[in-house]
Amino acid sequence: MAKLHGIPGRYGRGQARKQFRRMFLILALSVLLVGFAAGFYYSAPKSFLLLGVTVGASGIVWLVVTKLEPLMDEMADERLRQLKGAEAERLVGWLLMGLDDTWHLFNSLQLEEARDIDHVLVGPGGLWAVSTKSHRGTLAVSPTGQLLCNRTPEKWLGDVKFQARAVNERLRALLGSDVPFCQPLLAVPFMYVDCRAPQGPVYIAHKEELIDVIERNRRPLKAAQIKRLVEALDMLDKTAKRLYRAPEREPAPAPQAPPPAAPAIPAAPPPPVTPAPADAP
Repeated sequence: MAKLHGIPGRYGRGQARKQFRRMFLILALSVLLVGFAAGFYYSAPKSFLLLGVTVGASGIVWLVVTKLEPLMDEMADERLRQLKGAEAERLVGWLLMGLDDTWHLFNSLQLEEARDIDHVLVGPGGLWAVSTKSHRGTLAVSPTGQLLCNRTPEKWLGDVKFQARAVNERLRALLGSDVPFCQPLLAVPFMYVDCRAPQGPVYIAHKEELIDVIERNRRPLKAAQIKRLVEALDMLDKTAKRLYRAPEREPAPAPQAPPPAAPAIPAAPPPPVTPAPADAP
């Protein structure tokens, strides 16, 4: 069984918990405001003015909650999406653990605070970055090379290539130039894959083909290389998300007005034509 570093899907479950806490906070504040208004009404001397203030306050709370309903729906959808992704990552992580104990599996590796890489594999068969998708349906490639999920274009190939390149860049910063190529792999455990050939450098695998794809496309590494990579990845797993900050993009320069055109110079008039002298008789 592959050596495990980190729990599969921990980033997705963490994001889902954040969404739940935000939803709970909004509901708790709404209940608190309504309870405060009701308590104030029943504890203070009764009057029509007080009744009007209490009803008005309750109406304002109801209006705020109604306006926040689309936001609550959006947060609930995002929470479900994160949970579905985390469960798919747990399945893929469990499948990858079927590799032998010479492999190391890093799950939910965060190289920066706002995103993670689902799985990074290091072993005698090379260095792999695995991106997992929880979608259902059919995965195909258009004649122009665009990846289609249920006929809808997706940018998953570019995403997993970006993740593999990020792993390579961080490892080179730590270990120098002696870093193997990080092979990108797109794992779609619940989809029918209608494109068997690799798409550029990216391999695509269903859950039943995942281990076979890795074993058939090995990029051999020596034990010393594996040890250095594991130590570097372990350090990145513990510290990278707190230390790294994406470089800020410089604002684009404001467009400059074109220089004023030079005044047109009037053309010189043509020289007068002198008639040739007539021949003498």
